[in-house]
Amino acid sequence: DFIYNKAHNEFLNMLSTTGTLGFASYFILIIYSIYLLFKKSNVDRIVAYGLISISISNFFGFSTSTSQIILYILISYAAYREIDGNNVFKFDLNRLNSRFFRLPIIFLTISGWVYLTIFFQRYIIVDITYAASQNTYENGSPIQAVTLCLEAYEIKKEHIYADKCASIAASTALLLADAESEELIGYRENFIDLTNSLSSLALRASPQNPIYIKSRLRVIKALMKVDPKNKSYEKERSALIRKFRQLALTDTTVF
Repeated sequence: DFIYNKAHNEFLNMLSTTGTLGFASYFILIIYSIYLLFKKSNVDRIVAYGLISISISNFFGFSTSTSQIILYILISYAAYREIDGNNVFKFDLNRLNSRFFRLPIIFLTISGWVYLTIFFQRYIIVDITYAASQNTYENGSPIQAVTLCLEAYEIKKEHIYADKCASIAASTALLLADAESEELIGYRENFIDLTNSLSSLALRASPQNPIYIKSRLRVIKALMKVDPKNKSYEKERSALIRKFRQLALTDTTVF
């Protein structure tokens, strides 16, 4: 349920987004850097093989920020070696034995480890909690599933989780459409309000995101069954379909 906005080939992406001149510059820069490195030492040839490996990977997929950083670091190294070809970059490892270097490195390593542990721990907890909400919903406990999803959203308030929680809340409200007890009716109304709140939040955060528009359309479809007297849903649905057609002409799943 994803819409890709780029070709699965970085070279085609460069051609389509920067034109012939941009593509030629990108391609020549890589080829010439490889050529320069092969003229140097065996160490430089190893760097050249790394550059070739990244280029092959980019040929069969689009680049990421990490791979592009590495790519341009290797290209920069090739330029450095051509400018100052007699001096290979070296670092004296014996310097690390001095207290002046050892203590800052230990401090930075420990600080970085603590930061990354805390940073990734939040994502891990959120993913586990959200997965638990999905499993709970599939196992027949929709109200508890909504609660778990909201817990995940509270830990990491990102609009992607707001969008997912809105879908679960809408599905739960639909399950309670024929509820007769006051308690279940109260739950249903709360889930309707929650659905609209979270879904609107996601769309405000990323109004041009086709995935969120599709999610909102699915949510509206469910809410129209829960509350057929609310005519505002039909009006919003028509407006979102028109917007979706402008953003994703090749996706016919909502037409």
